[in-house]
Amino acid sequence: ATEEVVDLRTGEIDMAIRYAKYPPADLESKALYRDCFFPVCSPRVLEGLPQNDWVNATKQMTLLHYHWRRKDPDAPSWALWRTKARMVDPRAEEIDIERGLTLSEEFLAIEAAIAGQGVVLASSVLVQRELQAGLLKCVCDVRLPGRTFYA
Repeated sequence: ATEEVVDLRTGEIDMAIRYAKYPPADLESKALYRDCFFPVCSPRVLEGLPQNDWVNATKQMTLLHYHWRRKDPDAPSWALWRTKARMVDPRAEEIDIERGLTLSEEFLAIEAAIAGQGVVLASSVLVQRELQAGLLKCVCDVRLPGRTFYA
């Protein structure tokens, strides 16, 4: 596996799965899954926080940040999420998105969330099992669009 875009015409690789905004224009492709990003945390973190008031709950949690590998203005971030969240509840403006802990990789931020260290804006693909197992809980339904996985 590699994050490098390989040339499928060389014959060394028969198939690739690409995570992209648009299907590759010069290749035959099939969309497999559309990703999205939403805030998740350990159920323990939500204990004692305002129930059914995700704005106040989020304001009290440590925000977990991570670096997006490629420079992309549409990369999921707490800033983009807060902009979308304000459309649902104007009080979301009060969430201080600069605070928190920054980790180098999304999977590390997810592990920190499982450990109860805060709330992370995570990929639906990467947290699917943890949500099903009850290790993580979705804080609210405000979601950012992700990319699509193309075969």
